[in-house]
Amino acid sequence: EQETSEQEPVVSIDPATLELTPEEEAELREMVRLEEKRDPTADYLNALLDSLLELREKENFDPILESLEEEFHDSLARKDFEVTLKILKSLDHVSHICESETKWAITIIDNFFFTASSYQSLRPLQAAWSEMGAGQIKKIKEILLALQPEAIHTLGSMLLQTPSLRLQQMLTEVIFSLASRDLRPLEAMLDRPEEDLVQKLVLVVSSLGGERPIQILAKMVHHSSARVRQAAVKGLLRRGPASIEELFHLIEDEDDSVRRLIWHHMGKERNEVSETLLLQYLEQGKIEGSDDKHIIACFRTLGRCGSPRSIPFLRQTLLGRTWLPDLRSSAYRQGAALALQAMRIKGAQQVLEDASRSLKPGVRRIARKVMQDQGHQSKE
Repeated sequence: EQETSEQEPVVSIDPATLELTPEEEAELREMVRLEEKRDPTADYLNALLDSLLELREKENFDPILESLEEEFHDSLARKDFEVTLKILKSLDHVSHICESETKWAITIIDNFFFTASSYQSLRPLQAAWSEMGAGQIKKIKEILLALQPEAIHTLGSMLLQTPSLRLQQMLTEVIFSLASRDLRPLEAMLDRPEEDLVQKLVLVVSSLGGERPIQILAKMVHHSSARVRQAAVKGLLRRGPASIEELFHLIEDEDDSVRRLIWHHMGKERNEVSETLLLQYLEQGKIEGSDDKHIIACFRTLGRCGSPRSIPFLRQTLLGRTWLPDLRSSAYRQGAALALQAMRIKGAQQVLEDASRSLKPGVRRIARKVMQDQGHQSKE
């Protein structure tokens, strides 16, 4: 110490050289601030994760995973989402490495993700929904996407309890992504009693590709809820026109919105399949449990999707059919006239003109009324 103290005066330093420029002083202050702000949690996590890769023995994995699980819960509670995401991504990385080298570790890591996906683990997120901005919601979405598909069970419950449309959209997108990896958790959720939740999940299934989603939607068209049936029907109809053959029975669905959906789809364009289905249905003349409005709607749809092939049947129904029950004959004739009007082709128009000169007052009145309405529509 004496030698040191003797040497210090020998060093010649100009005091002026110790003065910092404003830029240097600002840089020094920033270095001090960053050092003070340094989070020891990051070093702790890195040490734990490094240990997982270095210590490939089960007795080491268990306590380390327990520590990571505790830190996962704590990071969510304090809204330190960067740490939460780091844990999930790092463990996923470790899991991929262990697939070829340490297969027994996969089960332990899977158990971690299973616990992390539970409602109890993710509940802190829901408690903070109302306080989150766009940036935090984006980070939470990354966290949820890093979970396993089993998390769909928890996310479905959250979806049902979340009033925010923005958060509902985020949760729906995550459920879609997870279901794309494994559809089974989502399929199991479709047995839940909550109608609103099941409807939302059916919409997710409708957006998924593959054969299994089609099978699920075909099952859901028999659901007790009309809203769920309607969502399933829309999903199937988007797959292609061939679906209408499997869905045609819904033309007699007890819910008017479902029936209208089938009519609307069939009546969008000329279609031989739709025309054949409606012709066979109407030619039976025994539509049970349906009122006149239903019969007329079916005829009108036939006119929109049909071709000249349907004109003979419509002509016979309007002008010559006498076997129809008295209570339904008027509805059939009115429907046939409306179908002919909807066709907007020369042959159909000729039948209406012939009917307008019929010796039967009822037929004449129906035809003239339809042609009159047609004239008004043309002027408009």
